[in-house]
Amino acid sequence: MTGESIDDDFELKLATAKSLRIDVATAAALPLAPYMFRLMMAANDIASLGSIMTAIEKDKTNWDVNVLDGVVGYLLRLQQAHLSEAFAAFIDNRAGGNEEAYQFIQNAGHLQNSFDVLHNCLRTDEHFKGLAHLRNTFTFHYNDAKDAKATQAALKLLVAAMQQDLDLADRASIKLSGAKPIEKRYSCADQLVNVYWRDIYGLPAVLKDEDAEALRKYKDFTTLSGFMFMTFANSTVTHWLYVNRLITPIDDGPQGVCNGLE
Repeated sequence: MTGESIDDDFELKLATAKSLRIDVATAAALPLAPYMFRLMMAANDIASLGSIMTAIEKDKTNWDVNVLDGVVGYLLRLQQAHLSEAFAAFIDNRAGGNEEAYQFIQNAGHLQNSFDVLHNCLRTDEHFKGLAHLRNTFTFHYNDAKDAKATQAALKLLVAAMQQDLDLADRASIKLSGAKPIEKRYSCADQLVNVYWRDIYGLPAVLKDEDAEALRKYKDFTTLSGFMFMTFANSTVTHWLYVNRLITPIDDGPQGVCNGLE
């Protein structure tokens, strides 16, 4: 079933229910299950990072400024990496090369519109050009054979920037030695990544007041593209579950304990 619309009564129930019960066993046997469940996983990852960044923003006065700078920078890069993966897997190349998923999306007008907006951004927005490169070099960057050249190039940018800006030189030279492992931080590594991604996006290593707007646009892009992807993912998964009669609205949320690390 690919082209049915959601009737008004059921759509209202979906919109107002605290949670939905999914028939996972039946869903798992359907041809589009791998695509849809991976889409759910991507939506969870992006939502999780968004929640963490929001929580840190509300609590930022309790953070050491050097730790805060590094943590927020890392979370932004990680969110960008998730988005890079997600766009490649679900949007680019006709829904990641999944023709059945692409046709399912195209047969539902509201999904097609959401998909097209993302696809157009993928092709035209200047911020997208650095996503995959940044993901492969300075978000997941421990493979020496692959990343040594990028690291060496970034080190040259950092040293040059430190010679221009004494404040940056001071911050980059700090190694925080807190009582807890989470409080230990190499600021030079954070600043190394900062100057590299700024170079990718055409920003100077030492940011001036006039660069604040460009930096804000980069952060806004991360937030907006995450929201756009979440809108597409949630609409697509919900529609797939609905047309296959796999969801039931329920009033009470799921009960249980957090066992993610068990």
